[in-house]
Amino acid sequence: MTMIPHPLRSALAVVVLSVIVGSCGGGDATGSTVEATTTSTVVSTTVAPPEGVETLTLTKAWGCGHGFWMSDQGETMGLLIDMGGVDQASLEAGTPVELPNEQWRATVMLGEDLFANWCNDVIDETTPQPVITAEMEITGGTVVPVNIPPLDMECQGDEATLEVRGLTAAGPDGDVTIPDMTMVNTSWGCFAG
Repeated sequence: MTMIPHPLRSALAVVVLSVIVGSCGGGDATGSTVEATTTSTVVSTTVAPPEGVETLTLTKAWGCGHGFWMSDQGETMGLLIDMGGVDQASLEAGTPVELPNEQWRATVMLGEDLFANWCNDVIDETTPQPVITAEMEITGGTVVPVNIPPLDMECQGDEATLEVRGLTAAGPDGDVTIPDMTMVNTSWGCFAG
């Protein structure tokens, strides 16, 4: 028996798994075919927003975790402001925080089904999975904590609120603006699992 070297075995396993999983499909409630993928991979680190879009219009809020997430209705553009690295003692309600900031992860994502299976305990692989095609880092603006429950608090259905002002993201053809808005996380401290 010929033994395949360890790195090649791993690569071969990924290719075989990708071929097997990639050929699976399913149906949604309307009976139409749905492509199923199992990974979310960033294809590029910088990309322009869809042609003609200079301002992101984000209207759908997503709760869960320690941060704030908004998307457009089609889940093709999303704004993520993750507070996982924020020192709770540094937060003061009403005090603006300039971005970028090393304690805050703030980025715009582009892709398809960006929030599919968001914060779910069970992932149904026959439904669409998030596909991230690009990320644009936030290059300027401020966030203002309005109501931020403790970061070590367990899921109890608490609500957190953050105001976003003057955010811009770096695109290859210039900045993309994010309209001022109030972001709400209605499931603060909840995580899948």
